[in-house]
Amino acid sequence: MTSEKGITIVALIITIIIMLILAGVTLKGITQENGIINRAKDSEILTSLKDVDEALEQYNLLKIKEKIKQGDYRNDIDLEQLVEDGVLKKVEVEDTLRTIGIITDLNKIGIQGKLGKNGTNVEKNKEIISFNSTFAECRQITEIPENLFSNNTEVVEFGNIGSVGWGGTFCGCAAIKEIPQNLFDKNIEVNNFSYTFGFCGKLTTIPIGLFDNNTKVTTFEGCFKTCAMLEQIPQNLLKGKDTANTKSLFLDTKVSEDSMKNAGLTEEQIANAKI
Repeated sequence: MTSEKGITIVALIITIIIMLILAGVTLKGITQENGIINRAKDSEILTSLKDVDEALEQYNLLKIKEKIKQGDYRNDIDLEQLVEDGVLKKVEVEDTLRTIGIITDLNKIGIQGKLGKNGTNVEKNKEIISFNSTFAECRQITEIPENLFSNNTEVVEFGNIGSVGWGGTFCGCAAIKEIPQNLFDKNIEVNNFSYTFGFCGKLTTIPIGLFDNNTKVTTFEGCFKTCAMLEQIPQNLLKGKDTANTKSLFLDTKVSEDSMKNAGLTEEQIANAKI
């Protein structure tokens, strides 16, 4: 009996020692420099910084939209504007020629509270009516996000009547290869798509139903002009829009007359589309 008790006590002591060793290893793994806790903190910081970056980008977009609404189509938001708005504090970096902006008020860009709260609350501008030239000549843009304009239900133009070459929203975005299918689904008030994708030299396809919900369009002038790699277009692309202006719509593209006919263009529209 005494022997059994002795064995039990020894086993218990051994078990406790093993548990302490394991606990020590675990604690070390949690608390050391590259441990779980520090990695978690790093992850939280990176997430927070990403939130701030995204919020600042949204703030910039909001300001750009306000400028567009006032008729200023080309100017971006620069450091001076953000300093003036009280979002940033301009700081000159010692021993360099660089000037950087330090965020001074997170609430101004929609971040609620401290870093790590991850609470972005940037209001989208739903009242904008024109995206004329918004991204024109942005040659580094390679793709267009889905639902980019889904909140802008009042917009009436993605181009400029009478523009020559650079009036459309994405005109001159030479690196864009495709267009999201639902890009204009919510923009039912649009009447102008002139030069919207003009000079997008790498554009190869147009999605089915791209303009299905845009029943008020009066002009597609130059919409796909000089999209040199564009050859096939979907059937019924312009079905029901037989009174819309199609001058230069497919000028300097590989789109054939048969493709245009299948897309719903009238004989007159086809003739105009290549001049």
